[in-house]
Amino acid sequence: MRKVGLIGGMSWVSTGMYYKWINKAVTARAGSMTSAPLLIESLNFEELYGLTKEDEWDRAADILAGSAKRLKWAGAKAIAIAANSMHRVYDQVAEAVDVPVLHIADAVGSKMKAEGVTDAALIGTRNVMTESFYRKKLVSHGIDLLPPDMPHVERANS
Repeated sequence: MRKVGLIGGMSWVSTGMYYKWINKAVTARAGSMTSAPLLIESLNFEELYGLTKEDEWDRAADILAGSAKRLKWAGAKAIAIAANSMHRVYDQVAEAVDVPVLHIADAVGSKMKAEGVTDAALIGTRNVMTESFYRKKLVSHGIDLLPPDMPHVERANS
């Protein structure tokens, strides 16, 4: 198995969920005593929470790209970002390292397509629901997305 680097801490709860899901999948494939070879860098979510301005997103990209570089240096052969909203800076992170950076929306889109899902609503943080970085990936897998319900977007982010 290749060692995977996980950029976590956004929040620590989602990082724990990713750790659990990855290990459950590995155990199912390789046996009950097998665990995933993972490197996890848990970032301080306070530095990344509430980003709204373009220069703040540039700073987030620098923070996540730095994390990806450290994980690659430590031996990661692939990297995952353990937060949907931080995939807004996916391109900058992927450009920073010469190992694959997995995009969660590709995995979600592939799974939806495999299960015959063609229509969906996207629920998440404001940027996930309203910006194109996540929506375009799902659409590229043949998923027709409903437009964001702005009253719901505002409730979810209040």
